[in-house]
Amino acid sequence: MKTKHLIILAAIFLFLLALLASRGIFVKEDIETVEYESIDFSVRPTEVYAIEVAKGGSGQDPFRLEKRDEEWIVPAKWDGRVKKEKIFNFMDSVNALKGEVRSSNEELLADYGIGEDEAFSIAFIGEDGEVLEKLYLGLKKAGRGSSFVRREGASIVSLADRDLYTALGIYGDPREAKIKAKNWLDLAFIRIDPSQIDSILMRRRIEERAAVTAHLERLMDEEKGMKKWVAAEPDPVFGLDARKIRNYLRSLKGLQADDMLDPEGGPFGFEEPFAELILESGYGKDSFIVGSTQDEGSYFRYVKADEDKVYKVAVRKLGDTFADLSKFFEDNPLQIEEEKLSEFTARDGDTIVTIDGPSISDNAEYMNKLKNFEAEKLYFGTKYAGGIKASAAHSLELVYNDQRSLTIFVAEESEEDAGDYLCQIEEREGMFYISGETFENIFGGIGNLKISAETIGESGAENPAGTSEETKDTESGGELP
Repeated sequence: MKTKHLIILAAIFLFLLALLASRGIFVKEDIETVEYESIDFSVRPTEVYAIEVAKGGSGQDPFRLEKRDEEWIVPAKWDGRVKKEKIFNFMDSVNALKGEVRSSNEELLADYGIGEDEAFSIAFIGEDGEVLEKLYLGLKKAGRGSSFVRREGASIVSLADRDLYTALGIYGDPREAKIKAKNWLDLAFIRIDPSQIDSILMRRRIEERAAVTAHLERLMDEEKGMKKWVAAEPDPVFGLDARKIRNYLRSLKGLQADDMLDPEGGPFGFEEPFAELILESGYGKDSFIVGSTQDEGSYFRYVKADEDKVYKVAVRKLGDTFADLSKFFEDNPLQIEEEKLSEFTARDGDTIVTIDGPSISDNAEYMNKLKNFEAEKLYFGTKYAGGIKASAAHSLELVYNDQRSLTIFVAEESEEDAGDYLCQIEEREGMFYISGETFENIFGGIGNLKISAETIGESGAENPAGTSEETKDTESGGELP
């Protein structure tokens, strides 16, 4: 390109720059930047008895937190408790604010949306109602993790190194946002220390009555010199696993509601509750009841706890909180160990198969299936109150080397609970269900077992179930004799 052409292009470029400048395209922002300074703001948490957040010019009622008897509450949420860590973390964040001064010109407050008539204000109030400190948050969006702030009575605007909007639970555009009281609530409704609990009582509404589905007590075992969990009711047909009980109690501590509701609202169905849980220790008692009413979509239940406060809780969160005693049965409840078992007899209708000591080791696969035997749930109905032993079409008898024995009678598939089978143990009143899979594991292929002695009997035989004629002794703790 010739020199003459370059000169012409340069002249055109300079002309365009001058034209843009004359039209105000390049205008210096009317926001002055001043030197870096620390933000001099300090509140003593022990002296603060209330925090009030308001939005200037919005007409909205201020959001207020109050400290009563050393506990923070949200009055607008029926005195619901505040998360302790949230309130103290918030005050620590305010005290630790650092940043740079962006303006000291009072005329520029509107540029940051930080005038008293529009900004969010945070007032820290003492015991006598006096405002100890007050801070304004600018509506102008700052960068990630920061916010524009100023103290009451000052015109200095600082870019703080904390996002106080997020700390307050305000998200989105501050000009349109509202504080959500729920973000401050402690929605845990079980407060007792799980490690201190000595009693668990569960009730559930079954057939129009409140049935005790599990009552466990941790009592001192004088022989071992330590506490041991025992079942008070219902009939503990199998031994208990203390580890499962501990895990259950830990899971309760993590239960979180979705919101708090007006106790005068409803209906919640607390008059005839769906379920109730009572936990006791030497230091106190914690309890909650679940109402029989559900929301329209059946996604939530209503819980009354913590001095008659009402919570809305997702059904999925409650999970098996109200599972019955079978939740705590030990693994391998039949105590299947080859060296301890001398004989077992399975009866499936008219077919009876007995496996004695020498053949037990030859049926390892079947023995493993018996080890996985599991009670699905207990039976609390009234239809079979008299028991099922006389009418049971299936049974399993186990005889142990120490002469103990255990016989389980199994009815046909349940009409009420399709896919499950009702069971009862010899000389025990309690009944329980097993799944179709467990049923198949026991009776599905007994004709294919490897046996050294086989007896095929017909109905009406002298002892069709192959059960021992001796009385089977069982302990009250649910363990095998």
